[in-house]
Amino acid sequence: MEWKSISRKKLSTGWVKVNVDGALAANPGNAGEGGVIRAELGAWRKGFCCNLGTASNIVAEFWGIIHGIELAWKEGYRKV
Repeated sequence: MEWKSISRKKLSTGWVKVNVDGALAANPGNAGEGGVIRAELGAWRKGFCCNLGTASNIVAEFWGIIHGIELAWKEGYRKV
């Protein structure tokens, strides 16, 4: 097995990145989602999570994306 180093690339000035993940106990099953908003150099700006009840894996990931973009917009970030 070959290990590769993963690093963040600096975002352009004024941009933020939304990292999200959905998780569930079974597919479908009890699901949740959450994520973080990170600034240009990767600094944490805001976090979020949500219990979705029963959902599939794709639905959990989808809601993570939607909630992350909505929160970024609500916080005043326009370059997401």
